[in-house]
Amino acid sequence: MRSKANIATQIRISRFTVWLVVIVILIFSFGSAWKNVESEADDSAFLVASKRIIERASFYKQQWLLDKQPSTLNIDARLLRLSKNGWLLPLDQDNQVNCQFWLSVLYPEYRILDRKPIKNTNLSEEHYYHCDYNYGDSRHLVIELNNKQFSAKVVFVAE
Repeated sequence: MRSKANIATQIRISRFTVWLVVIVILIFSFGSAWKNVESEADDSAFLVASKRIIERASFYKQQWLLDKQPSTLNIDARLLRLSKNGWLLPLDQDNQVNCQFWLSVLYPEYRILDRKPIKNTNLSEEHYYHCDYNYGDSRHLVIELNNKQFSAKVVFVAE
């Protein structure tokens, strides 16, 4: 026959084991949920960056309209070339397509969270400007100017 002390000890050990299992389950659940939250926060940061780029491009277009639609603007000691529709062109001082220049003007913060673009790809052709900025982790920021349409978007690439 078991003594009351042994039964009490076994009950304490059982309670401790149950609590330990509950705590381990909660920790793993929290870790799993944290990854989802972190991923969604990253996605949101990229979407905010694309909206800021559009906002900045719209600011330059407003300046273009206010200055009676010149082909260039001089803002912050930079000579900016604009399309016939008032959108900022990715043309540097040498009149060459330069994706780095375009991003530095439209998104001077350059970083999204702690990430910098690891690769810039210029896919422009004649009057169609397309710059792809690879930030790693399957996230790309794409800025395009096609005739009258300017866009900045985030592309999530499956690798």
